[in-house]
Amino acid sequence: MRSQLLRFHSGCPPGGCHLLGRKRRGAASADGVLPYNFRMEPDLTLYVAGFEEIAWGVALVAIVMVLHGLGMVWTLRLVHGLKGRLGSHANLAASLFVLVIAAWLITVSHLVEVFAWAGFLHWKRALPNMSSAYYLALLDYTTLGCEYDLPVKWRLLEGMIAISGLMTFAWSTGVLFALAQEFQARVLRRGESVTPG
Repeated sequence: MRSQLLRFHSGCPPGGCHLLGRKRRGAASADGVLPYNFRMEPDLTLYVAGFEEIAWGVALVAIVMVLHGLGMVWTLRLVHGLKGRLGSHANLAASLFVLVIAAWLITVSHLVEVFAWAGFLHWKRALPNMSSAYYLALLDYTTLGCEYDLPVKWRLLEGMIAISGLMTFAWSTGVLFALAQEFQARVLRRGESVTPG
């Protein structure tokens, strides 16, 4: 059997690694090479959530919810204002355009909320620059997850970013659903009035 080798440093974080598996006599050579059948695991450090991390996370979730509430109110006001200008006899394209405007405004609201998280992460120097902070916040906010990790001191915030995203996406879905129902009801009423009966 051909012997494949694994170096000690491969895939290990700066904190180090420990070995899993049974150690054989002469398993590691002087240059730090292990046989293939050994698995390297990151050395997990004890993690305890701190008060500062929890307090900032709860505060940021509240800020995001306030921002989202304002965004939804402004979206509904603008959409109802557009519908008022178009009148009750707006054609299908104009009605669909109103829904598209609502979707754009909701998207902008979410992007502003992600900026709040990213601004905090950058302020606390959890990530090296605003671009990577926004990237991590956006991917965690959408619950996709990011290949970047926050420092241990702020690790809990990744989950709290996702929680705020789940809550605001649910709210946005409700708003968009209500607007879509109004649109469909209007289109169906218009169709019934045209249909001979």
